Amino acid sequence: MTFLVRAVASLTLLLTAPSLLAQNGQGSSSITTRLQRIRKLYATTEATLKNCTRVEREIEGQSTEGGILTAYYLKGKDKIAVLKLEAIYYGESGKASEEFYFDTHDGSLVFVLRTDSTYTEPLSGVVKSRTEERFYFTRGELITWIDDARKSVPLPSAASREKTKELFDSVNRLLELSGQREKK
Repeated sequence: MTFLVRAVASLTLLLTAPSLLAQNGQGSSSITTRLQRIRKLYATTEATLKNCTRVEREIEGQSTEGGILTAYYLKGKDKIAVLKLEAIYYGESGKASEEFYFDTHDGSLVFVLRTDSTYTEPLSGVVKSRTEERFYFTRGELITWIDDARKSVPLPSAASREKTKELFDSVNRLLELSGQREKK
């Protein structure tokens, strides 16, 4: 398969996958089905990134050693869609990253991967340990939260509402920094 054929196939899947996510969970669409669709969108997005416009910005004031925001855009006929935002925050004892994935159909947040890495020594850059959390969304609602032990956190709860607010505050701040959302 030529590069162009693969790129067109990837873009076609990426642009049609959002219609799979358009269901709001009522009726026959179960959590498992929605998670499978989000995971498929994640895989398609990752495969498409090499064909995207990539923009980098410095993140200031959020961590002791600064940070980097990388935004990936797909330019369509009538719009520019943000596919992914990746923020890396550096500190003396480690680094944290947040990866946000978006539905290209309506621009909604569908998945967040948060990773915290601890260094063996301050500023060494050598990772001693790493933790991950995964958050899955449908239409702005947190539908599944997988903690570092790879266990599902019960929803809804006060903790999940607070985590949802925190994630949306973060993504809105990053979209503003990337130039895709006006300052408030």
